Amino acid sequence: MDLNALQTFRVVACDLNGQMRGKVVPGSYADKLATGAVRMPLSVLNVDLWGADIENSPLVFDTGDADGMLFPTDRAPMPVPWLTGPSALVPMTLHTDNGAPFAADPRHALARVLAKYDARCWQVVAATEMEFTLVDDSDQQVQAPVNPRNGRPLDSSSILSMAQMDAFDPFLSALYQGCQDMGIPAQTATSEAGIGQFEITLNHQNALRAADDTWVFKTLIKGLARQHGFAASFMAKPFPDDAGNGMHLHFSVLDADGKNIFDDGGEAGARGCGKTAGTRGICALAAGHAGQRSQWHLDSHMERPVMRRHLRCAGTAFGLLAASLLAGCEQTKSVDYYLEHEPEARRQVDDCRVNAAAGANCSNAIAAVREIEKRKFEETQRKTLEEAETGSWMAK
Repeated sequence: MDLNALQTFRVVACDLNGQMRGKVVPGSYADKLATGAVRMPLSVLNVDLWGADIENSPLVFDTGDADGMLFPTDRAPMPVPWLTGPSALVPMTLHTDNGAPFAADPRHALARVLAKYDARCWQVVAATEMEFTLVDDSDQQVQAPVNPRNGRPLDSSSILSMAQMDAFDPFLSALYQGCQDMGIPAQTATSEAGIGQFEITLNHQNALRAADDTWVFKTLIKGLARQHGFAASFMAKPFPDDAGNGMHLHFSVLDADGKNIFDDGGEAGARGCGKTAGTRGICALAAGHAGQRSQWHLDSHMERPVMRRHLRCAGTAFGLLAASLLAGCEQTKSVDYYLEHEPEARRQVDDCRVNAAAGANCSNAIAAVREIEKRKFEETQRKTLEEAETGSWMAK
């Protein structure tokens, strides 16, 4: 895509809430993108869910709301199907003035986690399944959408209904075309349990690309829904008494030979990955902004909320995947193991503190280091008392 031929195009980065933040720039800016000439305040990626500065954020007044530099990712410019005129979307990442990756950029956070896997010659392959609800938000009270075929509001669930798919085919067909144009690997689409609810799956691919696609895909869905007279909501519970939305996250870790590291070779295939050990931490990230509506979802018995982890990703696909990879699938090592491997225990504790991580390994390593320090202190006390009783300290 020749950006110079466009009147304007969009440069965008992902904030902590999964929203696109950026600028519309003239086509003549195309040759400047790689130089860092396009700048944006660092604080922009750390605003709240409504787009306002976070109160007492050190990135605002304490730094004079300092700018950072935007650089393109390895993703090529994409068309913008939800706009009527020609334009392009260029994904960017934010860096500080010295060129270092801005630590609070969610894409950089995922890249840092994936680097740990790269160091072991492991490749993370990931995919997402996005659930969303089409609604009518033309009034103050959000309502179920109107069936495009008969003009009446939807009033019941239509799980895997082809009649429902047919009714919304113009929107869904435009969505598939948009995915094709933007290079997003959309797979199956289904109607789900909620009123006006749909799910579309994306194909497995490199984890960073999967997160990129999920971020862009949500924006594509919202934009095309508007074109067709709806609003698309990814809220955990658009309606309190109806089924909620979730994002299912799948990932595999392949070693240098392309083998799944979780596959134990048995009849069951890949063994359980982390199970629910990291669920509390992931819930804090995924549902932290959604408030009571996420709580409605977690408290309900609809669709097995714990097993399916039906959480609204109020943050980002980058953040959720990074948290899952850090907490959900690491091999759990016992306190006894860390007691026998002190250097590894101390490295684990340092890593947990630097990354503000949690999980079984962090807890076990911390407990082991405390026990090691306790034993060393007790040994020092024992030797001191022994020297005092024998008078050996006087000979020193």
